[in-house]
Amino acid sequence: MKGCYKELEQAGISTEGARTIMGTFLYYYLDAAQYSVDECLTYTKAWLDLCRRDLLEEYHKAKPRLCEMLM
Repeated sequence: MKGCYKELEQAGISTEGARTIMGTFLYYYLDAAQYSVDECLTYTKAWLDLCRRDLLEEYHKAKPRLCEMLM
């Protein structure tokens, strides 16, 4: 997964933002409920909106790159 962080950092996302966004996404993606990638992206955005609003702008920049990497 370290490569995923680096991909996001190359897209202009801060190290903290890349780790937080990717970690949150993986939290949902690896859940036993087997959420789809789209659901995981939605839940990640919702969590950031509640807990880390400072990273929402970075999430919007990272979302296209996440979709490329995961689909």
